[in-house]
Amino acid sequence: MIEIAVTSRISAFPILYAKSRGFFEKEGIQVQIRVLENYDAILAFLSSGKIEAGEIPFTTWLDLHLKKPYRTNPSFEG
Repeated sequence: MIEIAVTSRISAFPILYAKSRGFFEKEGIQVQIRVLENYDAILAFLSSGKIEAGEIPFTTWLDLHLKKPYRTNPSFEG
């Protein structure tokens, strides 16, 4: 059993459609869908191991990660 977390936003449509049409089951995959409030909740559930997969648009993921300060190590000093 794979548990996939989604939000109630339109970006979850492909996963919900696949589940409703039996696409996962046709491939031998049992899927349970969990609807969470927001993408931060999905990331928290993924980090804690409460779910195996989550639906997060790439642009949202990128936005969340670009806001984090990263320490850079220069590869060339000259």
